[in-house]
Amino acid sequence: MKINWLGHSCFLLTANSGKKILIDPYEGKISIAKTEADVVVTSHNHWDHNAVNRAVNIKAHISQAGEYKYEDIIFDEIPTFHDNEYGGRRGNNLVSVITLDGMKICHFGDLGENFSQNLVEKIGKIDIALICVGGVYTIDYITAYKFISALKPKITIPMHYRYNDWFSEIDSVDKFISLWHNKLEFTSNDFIDLKPESLPEEDTLIVFKHQ
Repeated sequence: MKINWLGHSCFLLTANSGKKILIDPYEGKISIAKTEADVVVTSHNHWDHNAVNRAVNIKAHISQAGEYKYEDIIFDEIPTFHDNEYGGRRGNNLVSVITLDGMKICHFGDLGENFSQNLVEKIGKIDIALICVGGVYTIDYITAYKFISALKPKITIPMHYRYNDWFSEIDSVDKFISLWHNKLEFTSNDFIDLKPESLPEEDTLIVFKHQ
């Protein structure tokens, strides 16, 4: 599996079979390029996560809670809240657990609710976490670290943080990094290739190159 970070909370997952999953595409002052994708997953209906029109030749769009299957790819869409007031301020959010090429990858969308063991149990065992860390509109870096400490994925990739004046009111990734005591890698690229046998033994934080 190849994981491409397209900025903000948007990722493109490419399976060994060549199937592509686009998660939370955005369009506005800054937009992702038109992107080939078989499946688009949108965690909620806000402009910086729901630009399905940026995807080309899509076969399926997942935007509701439930379990879905596209060929051999399994999607477990867990209903959560975009804030810590049961959705009263910003509505709902989906946390996606995607089983792909023998690995489980969790995309937290714009999770805003407080840490809970209940959500940890719903997510279950995962290999890779794509987690929001910027605060204000999502959980902050402290809450994100609580989830990661409980879930213990082999790889954690932070998202939805300030860079290049993008959402200048939220935190940069530095505060989340400051809490990390395990292996830390800064990549010179915006992608990584992974196989189950290549997952690190030590829990690793990977920070992609800024766009």
